[in-house]
Amino acid sequence: MALTPSLLVAGNAEEMATYYTGVFPDGEVSDIFRAPGPDGTDVVITANIVINGSPLLIINGTDKNTFTDAFSFVINCTDQNEVDYFWNRFVGDGGEEIACGWCKDKFGFHWQVTPVEMPQLLQDPDPERAGKAMQAMMGMKKLDLAAMKAAMDA
Repeated sequence: MALTPSLLVAGNAEEMATYYTGVFPDGEVSDIFRAPGPDGTDVVITANIVINGSPLLIINGTDKNTFTDAFSFVINCTDQNEVDYFWNRFVGDGGEEIACGWCKDKFGFHWQVTPVEMPQLLQDPDPERAGKAMQAMMGMKKLDLAAMKAAMDA
């Protein structure tokens, strides 16, 4: 059984679908479902996209549909270059920095831009080194692996 996350959005499903599939190199719009609106012109009801092989359904709702940090997507970045790329895309395109690798995109959706190496640093066998990594991370917005490693070695 496959699970498909869905986002109920404030009427901009097609714009979000186009944006997200442009941010992720392998993103694609798999379907846009349109139906006649009250005035007889077609309106977008849903947009189905695929990012990194994972489906996402974006459903048009009303202006009352907003996002909170209770639901986010984690981007497991292979290195600092990927962290920088995704962070700069989301924040640089009208988003907002939050803390500890979290940011919001221009639609207000939350992302965790996380290097895959980070758990190893935070779970270092030496509790003092792990604590230094955690302390460094807590002071960051965009995660910086080199700075976390430097803090561990200080």
